[in-house]
Amino acid sequence: MNHPAPSISAVLFDMDNTLFDFIDAKIRSCDAVTAHIGRDDGWELLGYFIKNGKGIETLENIEDYLRDRNAFDEETFNDCCEIYERVKIDNIDCYPGMKDALMEIRDLGVKMGILTDADRLNTERRLARTDLARFFDAVITYEDTGRKKPDHEPFIYAVQEMDVRPCDTVFIGDSMRRDLTPARELGMITIHARYGDYNYEKWEWEPDFTAWKAEDIVEIVSKIKQSDQEGA
Repeated sequence: MNHPAPSISAVLFDMDNTLFDFIDAKIRSCDAVTAHIGRDDGWELLGYFIKNGKGIETLENIEDYLRDRNAFDEETFNDCCEIYERVKIDNIDCYPGMKDALMEIRDLGVKMGILTDADRLNTERRLARTDLARFFDAVITYEDTGRKKPDHEPFIYAVQEMDVRPCDTVFIGDSMRRDLTPARELGMITIHARYGDYNYEKWEWEPDFTAWKAEDIVEIVSKIKQSDQEGA
């Protein structure tokens, strides 16, 4: 581990695929869109969001998908966008045990925050759907810095907003590249949300801890907190 005698005053979470399964919600929404136009290739549409280079949130990906299949007109596009957004939100649900885990972590007396690349509107919609906003002292979105992970600036902004030091902060995320590598470079304690990592790759370094389910996060944070108290 990189932190033989860790302390902790804050826990910072990635949002999508760390608090809830965002990819599954996107798969379901893409399936609904393609079914609407009489096709059965939701995975193809999902590929536009992931690989098109325009961003995983932008609805231009639906336009590109329709145009490539000679299926674009304004009415169809607008209908598909409405279906996509509605089905996506309707299918966002917390991972099993996540709310209980957040309650237990809050009871440990540490600050909790979210650091996400999503814009504020989408963040607010997802947190309202899952009823998670009440757990967090700070929610940092793309608009706060205009930078996305793995850039260091959002991480630095987040700890400043929470008035904590990076070395006393635990970061929990599903992506080794975007979440955990920059967190580690800034001196944070890292927990890999392995349960939410759809693109798992071996890295030249290992995170400080690995969580295979929400309950693991509580156990890990509790152990770090206990170690901190015993070393005081």
